Amino acid sequence: MARKPNYKEINLDPIGIGNSAAFTIEVRDSAGAAIDVTGDKFYLTVKAHPEADDDTAQVQVSVVAPAGAESTAGDVPITLLAADTDGAVAGTYHYDCLWLKLVSAPGEREPVQRGRVDLYYTPTAAQT
Repeated sequence: MARKPNYKEINLDPIGIGNSAAFTIEVRDSAGAAIDVTGDKFYLTVKAHPEADDDTAQVQVSVVAPAGAESTAGDVPITLLAADTDGAVAGTYHYDCLWLKLVSAPGEREPVQRGRVDLYYTPTAAQT
């Protein structure tokens, strides 16, 4: 039986629209021990209302945890590219990170983190 993650509520640092951002989701059990997430998929979704359909999301990205020390240690790096935030509208949003267990417990899914995030317009739009 797969170990249950310790669900966290964490507000993310503000993200500039049209900019990239990177952070790490830490998957730990209730005792604080790392859970190996190698090969499992994680979705980060940002939207105005948590109950809204995913197609209304301001941002949605997914990543498969690669083989290696980070994934074994329960650390999932998530990178938002400029294009991932480019069409967003400034505001304060709800987000969550959903763990889709492709390898560790196929067919199971669990939220591992949620909170709020501010998306803001940036004054400089220089590309070169």
